[in-house]
Amino acid sequence: MRVSRLLGRAASILALLAQPGLVPQLAAQRNGQRTLTGADILITEFVGEYRRRHPELVASGTSLFDNSLTAERQWRVLQGSLLVRIRKMQPRSSATSSREVALLSMKEWLEASRQFAVCKRELWNVSPITGWFAEHRRMAAEQQVRSPEAERAAIARWASYGHSADTEIANLRRGLSLGYVAPRILVEQTIRQIDETLRAPNDSFPLAAPGRRGSPEFRAEFARLVRDQLVPAVRRYRDFLSDAYLSRSRERVGVYANPQGRACFDALIRRYTTTGLSAESLETLGRQLRTAALRQRAATYGPEGLTRSRRSLAEPGYGTANEVLDAARIALARAASAAPTWFSAMPKAPLPRVEPLPGGEASDPTAQYVAGCDNSDTARIYVNTASLQGPGGKAYLERVMFHEGIPGHHLQLTTARERSSGDPLENLLYFPAYSEGWAVYASGVAAEMDLYSSTESRIPVVEALIDDALTLIVQAGLHVRGWTRAQAVDSLLAYSAVSRAEAEQQVDYYIAAPGHALAYPVGARALLDARHRAERVLGSRFDMRAFHDVVLARGAMPLSVVAARIASWTHSQLEGTQSRKRQ
Repeated sequence: MRVSRLLGRAASILALLAQPGLVPQLAAQRNGQRTLTGADILITEFVGEYRRRHPELVASGTSLFDNSLTAERQWRVLQGSLLVRIRKMQPRSSATSSREVALLSMKEWLEASRQFAVCKRELWNVSPITGWFAEHRRMAAEQQVRSPEAERAAIARWASYGHSADTEIANLRRGLSLGYVAPRILVEQTIRQIDETLRAPNDSFPLAAPGRRGSPEFRAEFARLVRDQLVPAVRRYRDFLSDAYLSRSRERVGVYANPQGRACFDALIRRYTTTGLSAESLETLGRQLRTAALRQRAATYGPEGLTRSRRSLAEPGYGTANEVLDAARIALARAASAAPTWFSAMPKAPLPRVEPLPGGEASDPTAQYVAGCDNSDTARIYVNTASLQGPGGKAYLERVMFHEGIPGHHLQLTTARERSSGDPLENLLYFPAYSEGWAVYASGVAAEMDLYSSTESRIPVVEALIDDALTLIVQAGLHVRGWTRAQAVDSLLAYSAVSRAEAEQQVDYYIAAPGHALAYPVGARALLDARHRAERVLGSRFDMRAFHDVVLARGAMPLSVVAARIASWTHSQLEGTQSRKRQ
């Protein structure tokens, strides 16, 4: 039931925040104010190319992502040319202006993307979390069909699904010929995922989601599309995995087993943490954090802390789904009431609606935040009521809500959108170390705010420190040191309070999305360390609300940019104090 399992948030937030029309708005605004600079032109060009490469960002779009190897090669060439141009501009690392932040963010994204190319992920992307079918399930759920034009766009988009399936199969065949192969456990899980889906009636098929909305005529047409094209395409993909791929998949679960596997994991660390940290340094940090967290557990709950935590997290959850939703709404409202003391820029948007996770099963994510499509659309927190009715549900719920809502994702994302300068990069590029790091940091701040209502609800806060430390150790073990799945599970169970089933699910996530979970502890630690540095320098002059304002003022950023902005703010606070003393 750990929050860090919620990988699907990245795609859904990005799709909902990246609204069409920002590029022309940017040009119009700046043409009305001043002549476009070289940086303006480069950013506008990048945003346009990024949108063309990722049509799935538009929920009412007419096409799917082009998964052909030709399109991927062309995109890499274009990224290289953009990177050459931005390096020539030599943006200042101080990141004091919005333009510097934009250029530095784009430079980091391009450099990390270029490094990630060594993984050749397009040749072995079989995964029940990030794979071809899983991504399209999420995309179908977000497809908008609110007008006749949007309905026609949905038909056009999904009519190309068969071609996308055949292209994905060709990519995987190419990967087999070059030695880039997915782990067998992921192939088996993906086949089971698809089989469970295909057993359902066509009208319950996940890709049929757009056809459950819209006009009667559209629903009928989309139902035919599901029957004649979407279901057969998924069956072709599934049969290829079962008949041709599974027997050639690899037993070893870490990325080290693929060609240039170590270089790939280094690239994944860069991609998800925006740092140049090595696997070894992260492993060492994990051991240090584990020692500190175990001491905190012992100091808080005594020498039997692990036993007590396991007992509490095994207690029965809520009795009904309505009890879960009521408790979630109460926790969110309590956080919103206390937040102005800690955060100066509270969102004008209403609190997110708390609703059941559609089709949520006990093994699905515990909760998911989905931002509103625009300032007039209310955000939602989808809560997995089945999961929270299970063991530990009452202990976990509050931390989940503070992570997803306030002071977590809702505060972060709505603040960025409401204070946007109009620069499209603010809401386009996704840096999980910032976004997920903030949410983890925020769930810790919630303890400082005294938001947790019971001893039991505070247990997951302490346990999360241990689990985040173990994330750093286990990822290095799996993807660099050659650990087996069983070794990774045993490593978690030696220290963590999670059940064996949860440990297995967590390790499967590390295998299915290598490197992604590093963003949570690395990002949270970076924010907390930066805060502690500012507190030491400023002493009694440190203003918590102003500090949070600096961190939240401009959407997602690389951690180096966040650190530079905090350092600049700290320096300005010192100078202001010294200037007042001289006066």
